[in-house]
Amino acid sequence: MKKILITSLIIFGMLFALANIFQPKYVLTNSKENNKDNVQSKLALSWYNTITTANIPFTQLQFLDKFNGWGISKTALWHTKDGGKNWTKVMDSSSTKVLGNPQKHIFNELQFINETTVWLLEGEHLLYTTDSGKSWKSKEIDNTIIRSFRFIDNKHGWAVGEVLTSLNEGENESWRGIAYRTADGGITWQEARLKIDLDYSWLLFDVYLISETEIWLVGDIVLHSTNGGKTWKQIEVESEVYGTPSKIQFANNNIGWITTNQGNKFLVTYDGGKTWMTKAVTMEGFNDLIYVSPLDAWVATNTGIYWSKDGGNIWNKDIDGRYFALFHLKSTNTLWASGDMIISRNLN
Repeated sequence: MKKILITSLIIFGMLFALANIFQPKYVLTNSKENNKDNVQSKLALSWYNTITTANIPFTQLQFLDKFNGWGISKTALWHTKDGGKNWTKVMDSSSTKVLGNPQKHIFNELQFINETTVWLLEGEHLLYTTDSGKSWKSKEIDNTIIRSFRFIDNKHGWAVGEVLTSLNEGENESWRGIAYRTADGGITWQEARLKIDLDYSWLLFDVYLISETEIWLVGDIVLHSTNGGKTWKQIEVESEVYGTPSKIQFANNNIGWITTNQGNKFLVTYDGGKTWMTKAVTMEGFNDLIYVSPLDAWVATNTGIYWSKDGGNIWNKDIDGRYFALFHLKSTNTLWASGDMIISRNLN
């Protein structure tokens, strides 16, 4: 009888251990309050840690469809063909010597145009491939630092940054904001005439294309064109938003948002940029923001991912962790997040 009892306990222990090993990789959150814990656990069960290879600290993710995706860490480009379960490193960033020591360039931005064409911002210049990453070409513009770029299709794109305007010996370097456009898939880039008359030097940090004719530029100033860049209107933003506008995105023709390089406040529009209102994120470590509808907004922070159901007035934690970037795949209504882990959540 004693031997039977011991054998039963051993079998039970083995079964319990196996159950823990093979349970699904859902990510649960912790909460001090039981009610919140029950609700938050249900929400967290909607997030899937789909990756089966080592977790990669992506700073940006993009998916073309539910299977094909690209991601960049600071110094590497990655690709998945199975919906994020496995990621293959496509290449490392290049290096330059600083004081005799090799120093890697940082990948700052990523955009794929289709399954074979991908553009990257590496350091201060652009790279692109037309064969899914087998070969790469560099695109540099003389005396220009590229800060951001965006394509609306495989032919038409814009890039912004600053250009060196003073090259005289003995003078301090002088830079001004500049925008370029391409109509041949990035083979050639022409300066766009912004015709902004200001009594101070200004820079540009980001660009977003609603269409081939509607363009937004942000930096020390916010500019908007509805005729393909022929004329520009300077948009005044609210003074209660701290820092310099550094990133602009749109979910559709009407819903857009501008974040800055300082503070936790941001601007959001629901009428295509005619009016902008101030919202705030109260959590620590505000890293990325995305709207999927006028009321449905998500934010990635150093303490977790938060969800707002009222357009950004009240935020509730959806999952714990440190996350840097968000991406919404509209075709499947799937939200991706990258940071300590790479996770996804179906929003249907």
